[in-house]
Amino acid sequence: MKKICSWAQLAALHPEATLLGEPGATFAGFAIDSRRVQSGELFIALATASDDGHAYIADACRKGAAGALVHQLPADHQQLIDAGHALLVVPDTLAALAILAANWRQQWEFPVVAVTGSSGKTTVSACLRTLFPTSAGTTGNYNNHIGLPLSMLGTPADAAIGVFELGMSGSGEIDALAELLQPQIGLITNVGSAHIGKLGSFAAILEAKLELARHCSCLIVDGDGQELLDRARQRHQDVLSVGFTAGCQVFPQSMELRGEGGYHLEIRHPWSHGLLSLTVPFGQKFMVKNSLLAIAAGLKLGLDQAALQAGLRRVQLPPLRWELHRRGGNTYIFDCYNSNPGSLRAALEDFSHYPGYRVAVLGEMRELGAFSEREHRKVASAINCDLVLTYGDEARFLADELGADIATHCPTLEDVVARLANCQNAVVLVKGSRGNQMERLLDAL
Repeated sequence: MKKICSWAQLAALHPEATLLGEPGATFAGFAIDSRRVQSGELFIALATASDDGHAYIADACRKGAAGALVHQLPADHQQLIDAGHALLVVPDTLAALAILAANWRQQWEFPVVAVTGSSGKTTVSACLRTLFPTSAGTTGNYNNHIGLPLSMLGTPADAAIGVFELGMSGSGEIDALAELLQPQIGLITNVGSAHIGKLGSFAAILEAKLELARHCSCLIVDGDGQELLDRARQRHQDVLSVGFTAGCQVFPQSMELRGEGGYHLEIRHPWSHGLLSLTVPFGQKFMVKNSLLAIAAGLKLGLDQAALQAGLRRVQLPPLRWELHRRGGNTYIFDCYNSNPGSLRAALEDFSHYPGYRVAVLGEMRELGAFSEREHRKVASAINCDLVLTYGDEARFLADELGADIATHCPTLEDVVARLANCQNAVVLVKGSRGNQMERLLDAL
């Protein structure tokens, strides 16, 4: 298998394109950020609402780019060509990026899994990837209409599996991403109120996630969400349900917490009359659910108990997922990569079982739109803590709902730090939406 690596090959994918420069020249890799371009790469000049890559073509070439994919020529294009760089002019660079990724996808011989959901996508993907000796998939948070094709183009030909996250904020987005990726297995971690501000209802979010169904041969879903399971079965003939309830096709018949070693599970599944004995390296139930989803996908792809257990031993969570830190005599749990009503409730449930003086530092949940006040006030019922500190404008509703006896709203992170200075031998959960950047507390404490 060969990835597109010459200007002539690239031009052949775009009959309407104009190539300026040496057609026999080659490039190695792709970049959309001139600050990070590597020598010999193709710089793709994308125009977005916030910036236009065409302004950085010369800079990318100075840093070693072989040339650029453009939909408008820069003023100094002749100088760039005379210096040995090539330019391919197409009607739309974003569409050209997708065509490149689709061309590479057609050459893959390994199975592909698409993962979406309101929370847990990255954790499930990380778990699933470790179950295989070599894997590829989403780079960083590259899971949208720009990031997915770039992640696909960075996938090596010899991977044992490709695991890609599909992000969304509105209807039609999963459909377009899955059409490009063409996965064999689709996996929906859960459906919650994330993005309700744009989609307007849980039903609309559910339908947007289920756009994945028509693009895969098997759909794996959280079977503890009855509405998700029911709608999935209406949309797809091969649905595999995974969860904690006995009605699920993959579920733990028993769970034993073994201290810091995580949970030992005896799992019932449809490929055997016996039980599958596995230990997952997590002590939080919502992390166990994420592991079960990955295990189910691994079973569907033919992995046995030995391969599954070996892979689970290798699991390393991405940053800011239940990270433990010690500061000033307190134990801090940073679970603050993102937050929405579902993920916050799950984190609070596990946190409620921690012994000692419990403090929750909660940033606002974003993208809830007109539903923000309602959702922040509703989640107050899930809190079982001695002290709650909120941060971010929308989080004020949560503090108001709890009342001054337990909750204090902090206008700045410095206020949060000052309040935490009065806590001794406490266990502190820190959670908030990505825009809050709650991890800044680590340096401030």
